[in-house]
Amino acid sequence: MSEPFVFRCIGASVRSLMASARRAGWSPAGVDLFADADTHQLGPVCRCDPERYPLSLLEHLDFAANSPWMFTGGLENAPAVLTSLAASGTLLGGPLEAIAKLRDPAWIVAQLQAAELDALPIRFSPPVWNPHERWLEKPIASAGGNRIHVFSPYTSNRPIARAHANTYWQQFQGGIVGSGLFLVGAESAQFLGFTRIRTQLDANGEDTFRYAGNLGPITLPSSLNRRFEQIGDALLLTAGIRGLVGIDVVLTSMSDSGRILPLEVNPRYTASVELYEYAWGVSLLAAHRIACETGQLVPIPVPNQAPICGKAIVYAPRPYTIPEDAPWNRSLHSGSDFPDYADIPHAGDAIEAGQPVLTVFAKATNAFHCAEFLSQNEQSVLDWLNAYAMEGVQ
Repeated sequence: MSEPFVFRCIGASVRSLMASARRAGWSPAGVDLFADADTHQLGPVCRCDPERYPLSLLEHLDFAANSPWMFTGGLENAPAVLTSLAASGTLLGGPLEAIAKLRDPAWIVAQLQAAELDALPIRFSPPVWNPHERWLEKPIASAGGNRIHVFSPYTSNRPIARAHANTYWQQFQGGIVGSGLFLVGAESAQFLGFTRIRTQLDANGEDTFRYAGNLGPITLPSSLNRRFEQIGDALLLTAGIRGLVGIDVVLTSMSDSGRILPLEVNPRYTASVELYEYAWGVSLLAAHRIACETGQLVPIPVPNQAPICGKAIVYAPRPYTIPEDAPWNRSLHSGSDFPDYADIPHAGDAIEAGQPVLTVFAKATNAFHCAEFLSQNEQSVLDWLNAYAMEGVQ
């Protein structure tokens, strides 16, 4: 009997990556900002100091030392941390030079233009105000849509707008925001599918651009699939990255005539991967490992009729303290292949306003009903928390 493949999952939230590793038959260990209750059920986990994140990750290099590792969202923006981690074991992904290229907005636009593909205009100084144009003000080292704002003359004096070295401006394009998932080998970038991205709304119903989940995979016309493959070749193959990679985009339309406008590249395992695994009943990490170690791409079995799966991050509109009898705690012992809840906080955890509480899931035969079920599940969590908080006041 072969030894289990011991594997480190490192980042802000590693629960979904650890679950994917378990589905692949691996033995994951995690270093995580939250170390949620259900993450502990997937393997040994240690929590890093949030006050000094991501540097605090480096205090745990002896945890499952020398074993291969992958990272989750945001660490692509900490190249010095990635370099230190790479010295502690083999990164399944990268290489680091490719990650750096794919986080450079100017490099991305240049490659798209060279391939005669659509690219959104960008600037590295604030645009001249024009009421007929909309620009997004974005930190170069962003993740999850954090700190993205619509540029206007009334907000251009924010510190982010003055720190030109760390900021760029991307022309806004309305449409369907989503993420393409790719499996990249030595000679080709295989487009696996597309999921729609959910974003958090503020109290006035305005988009904050903050990531709040995905739903899919969603079937696209063959013409859009081919265009995604061209984008993958132009960016991912050219950069030389390997394995699972995401590209966030805006689709102007889901029809054959729709344009695909890349927003940014997520050069690592993405939060949407688990939805493909749930919908298709497969593990994508086994194929990811083969692509990273050999450069070869293995076929991914996709069922003819797969459900649409969705996840939604529930953000706290007010402070909460998590009670012991919260209804999502039953998911900790359900053993279900498709959970109702994940990223489950520990009883007694204090959740501040604006922080994530947990993740809810839904599944349906089409995207409309999946989105509807997700919203209902999200609201039921908030309703329960608000009712519990009111009981505590009385």
